[in-house]
Amino acid sequence: MVIAFWARGVGGNAFSYVSVGKEYLVWIAITAWIIFIGYDIAKRFRRLLGEPRKMIAGGRNFFVRYWQTIKLVSTLGFFLILIHSLGIGRDLQGGTLQYVWIFYGTSAAIATFYTYVELCSDQD
Repeated sequence: MVIAFWARGVGGNAFSYVSVGKEYLVWIAITAWIIFIGYDIAKRFRRLLGEPRKMIAGGRNFFVRYWQTIKLVSTLGFFLILIHSLGIGRDLQGGTLQYVWIFYGTSAAIATFYTYVELCSDQD
């Protein structure tokens, strides 16, 4: 968004486009973006280095060993984006679209809960 405004000559930073008291929502978006980029990088390294012939000394590589944790952090990133969208998105402040996003968030929360409860019960 900031790049688009700069291209039009408007300028400013990401914090100048939000209401006073909602600056934390920009930090939530930045954090979620870093999580998603990190997940995509980890996914590529997992594919590249996760093959048996490319094992590093000492066993499985970092990305294979901690893949469940990486997925959990990525799921957290999704919920951060949901919070950001509902808090700052002009089109999501009211109306039908807000209810659609709340439905998406509720469905994702139920699916996440089910997934991680199943995962924990499989490890026992």
